[in-house]
Amino acid sequence: MPENIPVARLGDPPSASEEFKVYTARPEVRFLSRGVQPPSQVYVGVNDDIQVGVASSVANETVVFSYRLLKTNGELTYGQFQVSPASDRSLKIYKEDLTEGFLLSVSCRATAATTRGQTFARVFLTNPSLGAGQPSYMLMADYVTTAMAPAHPNGRVLAPSEGPGRVYSFEVTAPGAGLNWQANLPTNARWRIISGFIQFVTVAGGVNREVGVDIISAGNLVYEWFSPQTVIPATAAALTYAPVFLAPFADPVRVLICIPKDVFLVGVAFIGSNTISMAGGDAYQGVNLLVEEWLDNV
Repeated sequence: MPENIPVARLGDPPSASEEFKVYTARPEVRFLSRGVQPPSQVYVGVNDDIQVGVASSVANETVVFSYRLLKTNGELTYGQFQVSPASDRSLKIYKEDLTEGFLLSVSCRATAATTRGQTFARVFLTNPSLGAGQPSYMLMADYVTTAMAPAHPNGRVLAPSEGPGRVYSFEVTAPGAGLNWQANLPTNARWRIISGFIQFVTVAGGVNREVGVDIISAGNLVYEWFSPQTVIPATAAALTYAPVFLAPFADPVRVLICIPKDVFLVGVAFIGSNTISMAGGDAYQGVNLLVEEWLDNV
């Protein structure tokens, strides 16, 4: 064994500290202290504005928009504004000036809408140099409700006709005696007809009435169908509109009228009855429809 080399034995006290060498390694991860990346990808210039468009089918709707902006001097500011659209599905536009800095976040929340398909909001940045209403940076576009608050970042940019719509039932204004009923698609809306239930009361006299349905979409007749069942005079018949093709009801006062499962009404459109041999005193009553509705072209 070479001389002058200490040999450690079990139970020997540890060697003096000067006999040890301490080895260290530089860490693989370093944090920036200079040249730090911007806190947001959205930089707001001196002429940039935030613009929103809101449309709704709900009465007394107000959408509240909130945002956070980091100014160039390091000051964090909070902003908030409200937009109250009409309930006729028309688009209401609002624009707010922003100071220069980084836009950290934007969120919006409805005060009346409770489900998708009722109130739609679109948020983007714009600059006068690009033209009125021309987006320079899309932030978000989605339906808003009292519980759901879409936001930027991490929000979505959707068209109002994407995803599920609002499913609801309503009663169509009853027509006068001797007239067919008709339900018109509202402006800036899209419908999928799910089902309907209507009472048809016939007066005495005349021949059996043939009952059917017409569907007009984008100004064109896209569907027409007549039930193999007829309604006899002096009868109150219950008409069911459904996307099923089954054998006629055995009960003569219950009539099945078939409609397509997935037909969408867009543009100038309506669904209505088509009655052959209708007498002047015959009347449609209690016209109830179940539809899925989206806002469209807003």
